This record gives sequence, structure tokens and C-alpha cells, in this order.
Amino acid sequence: MKNIEDELLIRKTLKGEKDSFEVLVLRYQKRIFNIIFRVTREEASVPDLAQEAFLKAYRGLDKFDFKASFYTWLVRIAINTSLNHLSSRGRNPLAGTEDLDSYAGKSAQFSDAGAYSSNPEHEVFRSEQAESIRQAIASLAEDLRVSITLREIEGLSYEEIAEVMECPVGTVRSRIHRARKELQEKLRPLL
Repeated sequence: MKNIEDELLIRKTLKGEKDSFEVLVLRYQKRIFNIIFRVTREEASVPDLAQEAFLKAYRGLDKFDFKASFYTWLVRIAINTSLNHLSSRGRNPLAGTEDLDSYAGKSAQFSDAGAYSSNPEHEVFRSEQAESIRQAIASLAEDLRVSITLREIEGLSYEEIAEVMECPVGTVRSRIHRARKELQEKLRPLL
């Protein structure tokens, strides 16, 4: 979905107002950090990769198609930057379970703090449940993990995900269906 404010900030940036791009960075930084972390599972690489993605977006802003959403365009840049990083390090970007132990629990660092319960037992249960869900998502194949993250966590539409992942909407629907099915199997003991 297009954002009129983003379009205005992009037009101002293209006219030389660099502060306008900084507003876009601040608006989307946390979400881009989360996406990069979920793709790479490398906590230490997230700030550098996010900076690289924003720099690529800034340098390529004159090629931005105003028919698309800036956020969707930025997500595509962040995912491609993350996948290129993994490939350059010799890691298979489509591997599903590597580094799972180091991944466990890290994504919470980049997320908003949730509501806290006054019941410690309830909080421990919720924490363990959230950890199980993070591990299950991390164990999905890359295409499934990215698709389900963009849909369920980032709230993108099927069409926006197709745009980001540069594939047909039917492929996105299939990936999300498969991801949900795999997650259901992995999380069955919690249900």
C-alpha cells in the first residue's frame, strides 16, 4: 500500500533535502533490522547490512517507481542485500536450520517490548512459547521463512510480497501455505 507521506519525503530527498531521507530511515529502521536478522540470523551483521540497504536505497532513489510502495521497495533491497551477504560468506541462503542455536531468542532484541503480565509463571510460559515459535520460523527454508515473516510479522499483502520476492502471487500463496503447514507440525506440541 502506497504511503503519501513517504512519496512526499522521497520527492523532497530527490530535490536535495537529505533530512527527508533520514525521516524515512528512522521510520523503517527497526522493521528493516528485523527483516535482515530473520534472513541472516547474524546479529552482529544487522546494523551494517541495514546501513548498506539504506545506502543502496538512497543512491537508487531516482529509479524508484512511485507506483510501488517505498517500504516494499526497501524490503526488497534489504532482503537482496542480506542474501548477497550470505552468499559472499559461503553460506547457502536457502539453508533452513544452520546457526539455530545462536539465533534462538535474538530477534527479540530488535522488536518492540510487549505488554508485561504481573504473573511470573505466565511470563515464563509466554517467553518459552515465543522462543519455540522463533525457533520454528528460523528452521524454515529461506523462501518460506521470508514469505511468512513478510506476511505475518510485517503485514504485507500477497501482492506486496510477490513484488518484494520478484515472483508470482500464486508462488507467494503456496510458500505461505507450506510455511504455515510446517509451522503447525513443528508447533503441534504447543497447541
